[in-house]
Amino acid sequence: MDVNVTGTWNAVMAGAQRIIDGGRGGSIILISSVAGIKMQPFMIHYTASKHAITGMAKAFAAELGKHSIRVNSVHPGPVLTPMGSAEMAAEISQASESNPQLAHMLTPFLPSWVAEPEDIADTVCWLATNESRLVTAMAIAVDQGSTSY
Repeated sequence: MDVNVTGTWNAVMAGAQRIIDGGRGGSIILISSVAGIKMQPFMIHYTASKHAITGMAKAFAAELGKHSIRVNSVHPGPVLTPMGSAEMAAEISQASESNPQLAHMLTPFLPSWVAEPEDIADTVCWLATNESRLVTAMAIAVDQGSTSY
């Protein structure tokens, strides 16, 4: 909660005023997770913190829109990073044994189950450009379709 919720709040509150003072508008991009759209079974604390980011992005978008500041959240599925390690997957798999009906709820539509960090970065870069100038208050999943499963 300290990092995901309080840290995100503090970062936006510190940065938004600088963007407002610049007078040119801009883009704020918050990183959440598929757990912030659907939920991540067996990780309730993580799910709660990532849903908070989703709500913050929408509320900040509403409040900062008058300054031409867009605010969106990006929601990665599994990403090949130390956090998305085989150990973490094994722990979730072990936890799902006691509740098997939840084991496959984040199944992707695409053949790839894991994204590269660059895949997430590409989405963030697009949101930072003028090409996405009319996109705000959106929760954008980069998850191979798993939140729609």
